[in-house]
Amino acid sequence: MRSCKVIATCFTARDVRTEVSYPYHNQQIRSPEESLRMLRKVLEIETGPATIIVVNNRAGFLPGDRYLDTLSSDVLVEHRANFGGAFGAYDYAFQKYRDRFDYWLFTEDDVVILHPYQHFIQRFEGEVNCGLLALVGRSSSPAEHAHGGIGLSRREVLERVCERNGGHLPHPNSNGWKRREVELAGEVAFGQAFIRAGYRLVSYGDDRRWHPSNGCLPYYDWSRLKG
Repeated sequence: MRSCKVIATCFTARDVRTEVSYPYHNQQIRSPEESLRMLRKVLEIETGPATIIVVNNRAGFLPGDRYLDTLSSDVLVEHRANFGGAFGAYDYAFQKYRDRFDYWLFTEDDVVILHPYQHFIQRFEGEVNCGLLALVGRSSSPAEHAHGGIGLSRREVLERVCERNGGHLPHPNSNGWKRREVELAGEVAFGQAFIRAGYRLVSYGDDRRWHPSNGCLPYYDWSRLKG
């Protein structure tokens, strides 16, 4: 089974949320330099057997772009315009490499994956009619979706989602970061596309509580755990 992990990155300062309903986003990235340090660490601790695809939504931070170009040939790097945010990056990677991999793990650069990919695959295959295994849990508001769209799926499922969505994975049709559009045309639309295609969204761990047993942690929480 050929697996890949798609990491969507953008070397910018990030918006901060403090609402309890958004635990995944309760971390502050204050500069492009800090964003680059975070991605370096995420890649350093990467232990999975899957091929890594880093999709860089360019923000004009040349040190970050140059760093990605120094990575080994074991990491596939794609530079693109910052169109559609992380969800545009997910679609970009799938369109280019769809025939090469059987399982697809979509994630953003501020999430540390802790469990072996095989654990996610086994759980995915053990669930009835699973379309997306949500690693950061699910939300039912304003409609069912996976937090951040972060999770594992299979090529055949993604192909069907694309067929029912005009040939691509859902993503915002705009440049840059517009929070509400990313939420509705990104997170929610992405999750709903699996449901409309006849699949279920399944949480891998706890929908509300962060703990290493969930299989992943926000980078901030992981770094505090490591001390």
